[in-house]
Amino acid sequence: MKYREHEHVLAVVGNGLCAAGSAERIDAATRVVRFGHAAGFGDYSGNRVDDLTVPNRGVAAATLLDEIDAGLSPALEAARRIVLPLNPQSIFLAPTTDLQPMDRCSGLDERDFSYEVRARLCTSCRAVTCIDASVHEQACRELGLSIGLRARQRVGHQLPGGAFVALYWYVQGLPRNWWIELHGCADGIDPASAACSAELDWIRDLERSGRASVVPASSQRAA
Repeated sequence: MKYREHEHVLAVVGNGLCAAGSAERIDAATRVVRFGHAAGFGDYSGNRVDDLTVPNRGVAAATLLDEIDAGLSPALEAARRIVLPLNPQSIFLAPTTDLQPMDRCSGLDERDFSYEVRARLCTSCRAVTCIDASVHEQACRELGLSIGLRARQRVGHQLPGGAFVALYWYVQGLPRNWWIELHGCADGIDPASAACSAELDWIRDLERSGRASVVPASSQRAA
């Protein structure tokens, strides 16, 4: 297979169902990256979590903090590094002031929780990394977004999800001797993302470029 020509493999595990027998293949990768609740962790998608990308903005981040207070999930406990994808310094995440009040999301939707998430999850043996704002800006532009377009849309509309920003970050930073495998991503890395269709097109282009493969799997979302 193509990936055997490369020295290293990055296994990117989305929250969709992985192909049968994927666990061993995922755990054998050089680095394993998961997202959010890490569906299938400890079962059909393996047991390793080198990096776990978690929400650090809006309602999803507030919910995560409640879940942390209630007790760490197995994936959070296993993660060697926490990645925060939505840097508040990105110009695409600046508060939108030119929208009509009726078009605004709640204040919570725009609130940054990076400090709180870092304080809860950073330990002596686990780092917390926030992706640079410039990467978020590049990812937005890669999907055809502009500040002018955002100003005409509802807050957050069409912005890439944190999982896509993290994937874009890895792709830009990895040397050419790394092969990227995407598991559980048949419907996109995060089907709930507002920009899922554009993200999926970008992933397909990445696969056609010869840097990655999307491992076929059921499109059914994991429970």
